[in-house]
Amino acid sequence: MATIYSYTAVEKLLQQYSDSGREYVGYTIPGSLLDGMIITGDKLKTAIIKEVYLNEYSSGATIRLYNKIPAKYARVIEMIEEAEDGDEKAQERIYRAFYAA
Repeated sequence: MATIYSYTAVEKLLQQYSDSGREYVGYTIPGSLLDGMIITGDKLKTAIIKEVYLNEYSSGATIRLYNKIPAKYARVIEMIEEAEDGDEKAQERIYRAFYAA
């Protein structure tokens, strides 16, 4: 079973990436309470943050770190970069691909 992290743990991870001084890129996948994210950068571990349903009032997050970005998430990034703003069908495909991966 995966470890469930709170929103503050996600904020702490984002702060560590920010404080590292290295260039990184964050891609956001819209969720209900907590957005899913892919954070990647040169010489940084890739972080995959996914929202996890806990109950009807709250959610948590799983965080997975990779030395190299997996191909399935690289495809999600390509989908994000190719999607036009406001394209709801593209956003739905991105959401499904991210959470299916």
